[in-house]
Amino acid sequence: TRRIKSKRERIDGRAYGDVRRAYFDPEKSGLCAVDKGSTKSISTVSITSSKSMRTFDCTHTLAVSAASSHLRNSRRHMKALEFDLIQVELESNLIIEKAFYPVLPEFEDFPYYIKTKSQALSMDGSVPTTNVCGSSIALANAGVPLESHIAGVSVGILTQAEEGAEPIMLLDPIDLEERLVDGLVMLTASATDVTSASLEGVKSRVSFDAMVGALRSAIDAKEGILESMNEVCPLSSNPNQGSFFEKIAVPKASIGKVIGPGGSNLKKIEGSTGVIVSIQDEDNTVSVYG
Repeated sequence: TRRIKSKRERIDGRAYGDVRRAYFDPEKSGLCAVDKGSTKSISTVSITSSKSMRTFDCTHTLAVSAASSHLRNSRRHMKALEFDLIQVELESNLIIEKAFYPVLPEFEDFPYYIKTKSQALSMDGSVPTTNVCGSSIALANAGVPLESHIAGVSVGILTQAEEGAEPIMLLDPIDLEERLVDGLVMLTASATDVTSASLEGVKSRVSFDAMVGALRSAIDAKEGILESMNEVCPLSSNPNQGSFFEKIAVPKASIGKVIGPGGSNLKKIEGSTGVIVSIQDEDNTVSVYG
């Protein structure tokens, strides 16, 4: 702490306001690997229809729904490898879960259930906000029509003992810096809006001015991160890749013909085309997912 305050040097040699360069690798659909120094993670996204939603084991991996009416039941799964002794806190999960709600499509426009998962391969600070960036690219790469990419930024607040001295803001702190700071602000934001924010790990009093300063620093830093994300995965080039949905109204008297004896017609359609057919009895419609 004395070195950071007196010599104005961070542990890894960066300036206070420097963010580590992140390398994104979205080669496969629904996947993004993030390499940010000693913090490395993989984010994956899978998309399914409501018909196959029941196949998820919700005690281990819970689904995130794009439908606003389902948000209260949604969760996001993030874990470290089994051999990693560092525990990822639930509070960090919540900020990631909330980060994407404002940019996800309505269920009527994209009637799929979205499961996101991030796995830390190595952890050296700013893991939750790093996973936000990786998950945003993985979502777009899977064909989810996001309104904007979401970037995550962490800022450590280090207060000074001298009367009237300005607190030090450490952007993108590494693990040791997270342990030294008096408070840690995590912020997620789109190009135009803040989507979630939190203050964690407060060890001593953090003034309102320091909190505002940390948020301002995070907002300024997210611009460069979003620029890098858009270079790697432009949203305009990922218009609902490989996904389609069609809803067909069928007369009630003809529903049986669609199903067939013992569901034979449905099985034949799904087997020969690879689509998923779901029948809604309440409004006599047939939904085709692919």
